[in-house]
Amino acid sequence: MASSPRQGRAMEPIRLNHSPGAMPSRRLRLLVAIFAALLAVAYASGAFERDPSTVDVPTVDIPADRLERLELSGALDAVLVRIDSAWHLVEPYEAAADSAAVARFVTSLGGLALASLVSTNPERHARYGLDSTATRVEVTWEDGSATLEVSTRGPDWRSSYVRWADGPGVYATQARVALPASVEAMTARKDAGSPTGEGSY
Repeated sequence: MASSPRQGRAMEPIRLNHSPGAMPSRRLRLLVAIFAALLAVAYASGAFERDPSTVDVPTVDIPADRLERLELSGALDAVLVRIDSAWHLVEPYEAAADSAAVARFVTSLGGLALASLVSTNPERHARYGLDSTATRVEVTWEDGSATLEVSTRGPDWRSSYVRWADGPGVYATQARVALPASVEAMTARKDAGSPTGEGSY
């Protein structure tokens, strides 16, 4: 009896019809996705923040001995004017200013020197305390004025972070800006004046 032609034939292996580039392409997409996720995490954590630079540091020239008006807003709200070489608080109420406290503040502005540029990213101002917790300082003299924001923070206790109002750059100062702790700290008599406007020079 003739044997069936199928008997004795070796079974051919099953072949999967994979495209030669399918697996490498899938791995590549996975690696790209992981790399993109790591970049996003690094950017959010500030890993790409530029190192402090002294290349773009401007020279500050605030003539402390010629200042006529100081206006503070934000974390500290007050207006002081110089009359006959003496400083007086005129807002939020009227009172003679504490000459020592104001002198320290004015002297620190006059001697303000920038040590380095630490950031130019407006989204990171809050990291340096240049947000609602900062004090905006507007100083005026006979032929000029300047406006800057001063943080209560700094690279260390001896310096401050500041930003000029017309630019995004955050700078570290060489010495700390002597911001008064409060409006009361700037008055000669701590009970002089009141928010109602009472008080005198």
